[in-house]
Amino acid sequence: ARLLGYISSLYRTSEMLDLSHEKLEEALNIAKKAPQSDELYNFYANAFHEMAYYETSNNEFQKAIHYLEQSNTYLKKINASKSYFLMASNDQYAGTLFNRMQQADSALFYFNRSLHFMKDHKDINTKTLQNYVYVNMGFSYLLKKDLQATKNVLTKVLNDSSQFRTLDLNQDLYNNWISYYENKKDIDSMKIFKNKLDSVNNLIFKANTDVVNS
Repeated sequence: ARLLGYISSLYRTSEMLDLSHEKLEEALNIAKKAPQSDELYNFYANAFHEMAYYETSNNEFQKAIHYLEQSNTYLKKINASKSYFLMASNDQYAGTLFNRMQQADSALFYFNRSLHFMKDHKDINTKTLQNYVYVNMGFSYLLKKDLQATKNVLTKVLNDSSQFRTLDLNQDLYNNWISYYENKKDIDSMKIFKNKLDSVNNLIFKANTDVVNS
């Protein structure tokens, strides 16, 4: 798992995605010789999650979702308390891919399953992931033109503590609110969330600039 993490962090840049994919396939072939264990299952779960990222970069969303399902298959074999979070994360990711394919009903299936995995947990990472799910569910409902359902899930996130919302999550949240009010023809509310979005975009730009300068 440490080797996989090293490979992924080293190669997950656009110009080296193909090399990353090649190394992951080599690692998967080597892993076939290893005895069955929780460590092996964890490796497979992480490897297939990374393969999903690679397929996403090539706009092969169905292939990516297949890899996410394979990742969850191995996570279910692991007797670890944190497996629930990784399965929920995989399903959240699958849901976003279905959103990108404009398949809202399939997206909502995965988002609801993700929430089911997290229902008994209240730690900060889980609460944050739940908010990611709700924001993306809001986009699914926008695709379905179900504005009341959109408002319900986005309000959950908007009313939640800021400690459970990252900058990029707020970015998606405000974008969805703008789309919601655009559908409602509520120009004044649209302007409010456009101002919020501008503030978040400026913070993200500054943070990225600071990283580059460092």
